[in-house]
Amino acid sequence: GEPVFRSEYQVTTLLDKLELKSNTTMLDYGCAKSGTYRKLSMLRPDLILSLFDVSDRYTEFWSSFAMPDRWAVGEIPDEWNASFDVVTSFQVIEHINTPMEEVKKFNTILRSGGVCYLTTPNIKSVVHSYLGDKWNVICYPEHLGYFSPKTLTKVFRENGFNKKELLAQDISITRLK
Repeated sequence: GEPVFRSEYQVTTLLDKLELKSNTTMLDYGCAKSGTYRKLSMLRPDLILSLFDVSDRYTEFWSSFAMPDRWAVGEIPDEWNASFDVVTSFQVIEHINTPMEEVKKFNTILRSGGVCYLTTPNIKSVVHSYLGDKWNVICYPEHLGYFSPKTLTKVFRENGFNKKELLAQDISITRLK
């Protein structure tokens, strides 16, 4: 078969999991280069895509597919409160020192009925049980927190979210050291 890159997989899975109507407003939270939204913008130009990261080092890359008024760096602008139908966060929450505060922000920037779509490694996965410290996800100080389906559900519930779906996937050959 052909290799599938992370951003391609993330777009395919996102489009499979969420019904995204035309003009759906979306924010990629902690996006870095946002290769996922770049691919999404090519497949679905009818979506309104915004980008947020703590660093401005990726803005040149963002300019290839998003307008500067759809970016934020460092802080979420107040005018973005209650303005998104979907907030995505791909492999970010494990890098954050204050995950409860960040999830609370997700709820603030989502419209009523909005969806948060998040991915993070599963600390209770079979692969972690098997590999132990050979699992390359365990890498302090890059990863500051680890979540199981149970702890992730708790973080979101304590910040006003209702769980629609939680999918725990286990095996990824790319996670071997």
